[in-house]
Amino acid sequence: MTERKRDILLHPVRMRIFSEITGGQTTAKALAQTLPDIPPATLYRHLKKMVEAGFLIIVDEIPIRGTVERVYAIGTTGLSPEELSGMGVEELRGAVNMILSGFLSDFERYLGSKQGEQINPIEEGFEFSKAQLHLTDVEFARLKQDLWAVVEPMTKLPPSSDRKRRTFSYLFIPLE
Repeated sequence: MTERKRDILLHPVRMRIFSEITGGQTTAKALAQTLPDIPPATLYRHLKKMVEAGFLIIVDEIPIRGTVERVYAIGTTGLSPEELSGMGVEELRGAVNMILSGFLSDFERYLGSKQGEQINPIEEGFEFSKAQLHLTDVEFARLKQDLWAVVEPMTKLPPSSDRKRRTFSYLFIPLE
């Protein structure tokens, strides 16, 4: 049986790989340095599955001493409404836990990079908030469309020396 796309994406190791590549390009060698607890054979196996599922694309192949080093970038992201709607309660709970774990991991990396330094979250672009919205289904659909219209072009900007890598995340939870 082939793995479902959501199972490929929501694997803990693949979520970490995805998080490392988001907003840029990298090689397996560079990933191995930033994720030293993942054995190289395991890393390559996960990269292959992510490429096959379309989550990653190979943007370059660099010949190095008789072998080829691949440069990876994000391909398609997320799950379709059909894939998301097919999740059961435990599967959805696991997916959200995985995403929240990724948030915490990113936050810990941010704090870890500031050891011994004065931290200035606002100047550095760290923010978070939570807002309660009262929207009709039509208004909610419009909000999601408008947000993506603003964010999507920013995902296409290539890394450069004057750009800081930032993570944009959101979570909509319907409450009664």
